[in-house]
This record gives sequence, C-alpha cells and structure tokens, in this order.
Amino acid sequence: MKDPSYLILPLAVIFIISAWNTYINTVYVGEIIQKVWEKASSFYLIIVPVLLFGLGFVRQKWKAAHQTS
Repeated sequence: MKDPSYLILPLAVIFIISAWNTYINTVYVGEIIQKVWEKASSFYLIIVPVLLFGLGFVRQKWKAAHQTS
C-alpha cells in the first residue's frame, strides 16, 4: 500500500468503538482479557518465533544443499 492514510479513518472507528465498549463494561473486558490473553500471547510469543526459526533453519539447509551441487 503506497498511501497508508486510507487506513486512518477505519482504524480510528475501530479504536473508538473498542474504547467505548471498554469504558462501558470494564469488568467484562478484564474477564475476557484473562481468558483470551494466554492463547493470544502464546501464539505471538511462542508459535510465531518458532515457526520463523524453523523456516530460517530449513532455508539455510536448503541453500547449503544446493550450493554444493
């Protein structure tokens, strides 16, 4: 995307709606965060780095195997 300014308005609307819901029902949001955060954080903090490391390892081995032949 050459001009990211097209994303400003939709993101602003999303942030305003989420802020409004958080302000209205903070207890519910706290409970959801406790239930969901473990799964979401484990995905981004464990699974994604392991996948990237694995892809890098395979790519390195692939390049080394094809350089010798």
